[in-house]
Amino acid sequence: MAKILIFQPKKTIDTVGPKFSIFGGDMANSLERFYKNQSLIYKYILYFISVGLIVFFFPREGKFKYEFQKGRSWQYDNLYAPFDFSINKTKEELDEERSYLTERKAVY
Repeated sequence: MAKILIFQPKKTIDTVGPKFSIFGGDMANSLERFYKNQSLIYKYILYFISVGLIVFFFPREGKFKYEFQKGRSWQYDNLYAPFDFSINKTKEELDEERSYLTERKAVY
């Protein structure tokens, strides 16, 4: 049995008018490239918009709401840390501090 091969020419789009090109080629090729890379282009646009919004809404500089000077007493209400932290000391350090405080305490 003989095989019959039928060759069909590739479909081409003929354009009439000025060629539109960002990266070379005519408008049909540019649109094809756009449609093929549409999801990638969308991701890049979202990325740059997100980075722009984050940078826009970040504060310009850090601000500390209290004013203080070295050597002067604290002039505001108590300042508490927003978190707890522990100071781990050995038994010798604790005993040394206790003896230091009992020796130097003021008797009223």
